[in-house]
Amino acid sequence: MKNDPLAVREWSKEEVARRWFRLFPGVRDEKGQPVSADRIVVRRFLDDEERVEVCRKRLGNLSWYMRCLNSDRNEAFRGAELCPVSSASALNTK
Repeated sequence: MKNDPLAVREWSKEEVARRWFRLFPGVRDEKGQPVSADRIVVRRFLDDEERVEVCRKRLGNLSWYMRCLNSDRNEAFRGAELCPVSSASALNTK
């Protein structure tokens, strides 16, 4: 996994949304796989400048991501998945 906290500054709002919804799709199918966010949800996300910037900072913050993974392990142990471990690709900047 690579993390470049400065690279997130160069991402468009759409790129932030794409990576955020890859990590947190909100909806999963019957197999537990993420379902793409619909256009209305993405549009609302993009229209909220403050939320986009918060998510941008979180995506560039390795400590935040590690907390997410740790939370994932704890939740998975209890049977509820919050943050997919396979989501490391959402943070890759290259």
